[in-house]
Amino acid sequence: MRRAGMADYGRFAFAGVLLFVGASSLCQGQATLAPASPSYSAVVRTIDNVHKDWEAKAPETAPGWNSFFDEIQKEIKAYNAAKTASDRLGPLNRLWQLSVALEGVAWDPATELRESLRAWLRPRVRLATAEQNLNEALAQNVTSPEDAQNRKDWRSFIDDKLGAALKNYEGAPSVQARQDAVKKLRTALDSLRHTNPWSYSSELQAAADDLFNAPNLDIAADTNALYPVFANQVVVSGPVYRRGYVSQVTAGPYAGFALAPSNEGIAFTNSQYLTSVTPITDFNQQMARDPRGQRATKLYSFGATQTDSGYMSVTAMITPTGFHLFQAPSHNFDARICSTPAAGGGFGRLVAGMIGMGQQKITNKVYEGAIGRMRSEAAVEANAEASERMAAAEADENAKLKKFFPGDGSLTVNNITVAGLSLKTTSANALVSGVLKWTTNPQGGGADAPQPAKFAQPAAGVSADIHLTSVGNNLIAGYLSSPEAASVDNLVIEARKVEPGMKPSEAIKVTKNVDFATYLKRVDETAAQNNPNVQVIRIKKPKSAPELAADANGRLVVIVHDFQLDLPVPPQVAKSGLGSPAKVYRLVATAAEFVFELKPVTEPDGSIRLTGNLKEFTPAAGSKVYAINDNEAKALPLDPFRSVFIFQGFATAIKAKPLNVPLENVKLKGYNIASISELDPSGWMRIVLTPTGERPLAEGAGG
Repeated sequence: MRRAGMADYGRFAFAGVLLFVGASSLCQGQATLAPASPSYSAVVRTIDNVHKDWEAKAPETAPGWNSFFDEIQKEIKAYNAAKTASDRLGPLNRLWQLSVALEGVAWDPATELRESLRAWLRPRVRLATAEQNLNEALAQNVTSPEDAQNRKDWRSFIDDKLGAALKNYEGAPSVQARQDAVKKLRTALDSLRHTNPWSYSSELQAAADDLFNAPNLDIAADTNALYPVFANQVVVSGPVYRRGYVSQVTAGPYAGFALAPSNEGIAFTNSQYLTSVTPITDFNQQMARDPRGQRATKLYSFGATQTDSGYMSVTAMITPTGFHLFQAPSHNFDARICSTPAAGGGFGRLVAGMIGMGQQKITNKVYEGAIGRMRSEAAVEANAEASERMAAAEADENAKLKKFFPGDGSLTVNNITVAGLSLKTTSANALVSGVLKWTTNPQGGGADAPQPAKFAQPAAGVSADIHLTSVGNNLIAGYLSSPEAASVDNLVIEARKVEPGMKPSEAIKVTKNVDFATYLKRVDETAAQNNPNVQVIRIKKPKSAPELAADANGRLVVIVHDFQLDLPVPPQVAKSGLGSPAKVYRLVATAAEFVFELKPVTEPDGSIRLTGNLKEFTPAAGSKVYAINDNEAKALPLDPFRSVFIFQGFATAIKAKPLNVPLENVKLKGYNIASISELDPSGWMRIVLTPTGERPLAEGAGG
């Protein structure tokens, strides 16, 4: 008995130590936060991968390469330790020279290292250079006390406001510290935008945006992917009425679709053969008005039919300012001339025949005299007709696109805006990039990290590279500031286990603005059902938007501010004695960090599932749990030991419910999701779509 009692005591003591350690961490803020990925992580990963490949057997050149790698890392450390722009330029310039040394090296890791290093270097060199140029301008002769104070303010901004935020960003040990530094950087940039325009400050602004507000959306679509969208016939069969004539146009074979290289927009060309037949109904009258032709019309009455075996090529260009069309026609005009004897011209025809000018020869002479003018006039009229038609089509398309392209260089679709829109075309791909944000929340920022080198080449089909964290932050903050979300105070989420044949969306029921009494009633009903597969929770909308980020391991970090969650007290907790007699626990934290691991899985049949689960949950120091029975006003705070137990139980419950979302239910007309990359520590991920052959746009769209 005594031994058993001592054993029980030992177990309770051990549990107490664990609770004490957990409570101390919770109260003192010593819980481990998600580590931030170094801004140069792509460089480090490339070097680490080389070392991993050399674990079995290193080549003879390994010592030399290791010295080279060490030199790179030494200069990066020097950059991180630098306190001023001038101090930063030295290591940056030496790193650039090291990247130059990698040019021409026929080794894939060397190429990857060079591109990763340069992607990291370019915006930082530009920013440090802009800072140095501004400092040199400030060093010029002072003209007045006001000028002296202005120069002092600028130096303080560069070294203290912008420089300190940059140093904190580069050296941030945790995701939350990195997010705080980003906020300070954006605040500094906003204040810079409100200064009086100055060439040096403008360049500093552009350089800082290049580093911390870069495009967070980069889409490349190849010719095969765009064919169903933009391939169209450019010739329509039917009559064309012009200047008193009627031409019967017949569309010939479709000749092809191609992308047209352009730095001004998405340009593509459609080509098609055509034939045209135009009776010249007044041809004899035209000849009769000509002195030379009068003699012929006294002998014969002439008729003419103009023909064209042509080729029409139309290039359409979509730019941030609108839609433009350009024609490149190729015509092969000819004519058929016929003649019939004219009344009263018998004697003249007899004389003409006697000198060798029979009907056929006269008809041939008429053809030779008329065909040059007919071809010239036909080309002018055909081009004028095509220009008028294209002008009308251009105006019609621009009227349709006006709601998407407001004219400020952006693209807007419903509540989503792509600011700083860039549209370009190569012979292989159409390229779209910009900063994706919520339309009514222009404060959203862009990417603070360049695309990984592994995304340098577009994939076949449509490859959409998305800086998930900044895009997610922009959309979440934008939605929460929108009128749709303004009236929301809380959400009650009723979740149940996904049964076979049930869609994931059917397992979740969300209700807005549920008072505590109504929520408690639903908790009691669920408890009476005694169904462990049903959970009802109540979440209060935070005052500020949650933040998304990626940690050094490529995991998605969600930071929720003003976290407040109501959840039913689990029966096993109520019986354990570690909790407190209550129906509902309210978890409250000034901030809570959730770390999720997301993994796309491709099944043998090609279908894709998004899997994952919660890996870490870290509430902020001083977080509390309140026990509530029937009266919300009489909530009682639990002691730190039991609060830790409840928070850990909450985290364990979420970790036990892995995410498993099949993506075949995501319907994109005309395209299938072919692959999704894992989240890169930089925050970027790639989604690849392939065309199904179905036409996603209405017939006739795109030219």
